[in-house]
Amino acid sequence: MQLITVQPDLMIIYVSRAAFEMGADELKSLTDGSARRNKEKNITGGLIKVGNYFIQVLEGPETLVKELMNKITTDPRHCEVRVLYKETVQSRIFAEWITGYLNLDEQYVVSLKDYRQLRELVHKVMSMETVGKDSIMGIIKGFSLLLQKHKAAA
Repeated sequence: MQLITVQPDLMIIYVSRAAFEMGADELKSLTDGSARRNKEKNITGGLIKVGNYFIQVLEGPETLVKELMNKITTDPRHCEVRVLYKETVQSRIFAEWITGYLNLDEQYVVSLKDYRQLRELVHKVMSMETVGKDSIMGIIKGFSLLLQKHKAAA
């Protein structure tokens, strides 16, 4: 009898600055392409855009998440890539999302209380020299809850 071992997933959370301004069509192309590739590799997560900054959660098989992170750090669309959090996890926060996406700069988004609070927390994290796990997990949990609200409303 052969034993099958299940490897825990790796979660990486990073922030980066867009190397250039991206329009709505470019962002849609970016997120659609990422979703397609991530689905093939069993990578889930979410992407938040605030101004020229992105904060992203990647969850999945360790080797594949590390490969993707290496690709992101050399992608000319990103600069100032900074890993905020990296940990082996037993369960995924974004298990239902191949690439959940929120643009916190859109007018209808910043008018809602939940979004404003999340946006303020993201701005705070991006300006910090070192970031505590509680701040990072606050963003991630808030992001996950907002995605679930949108899914339920759709």
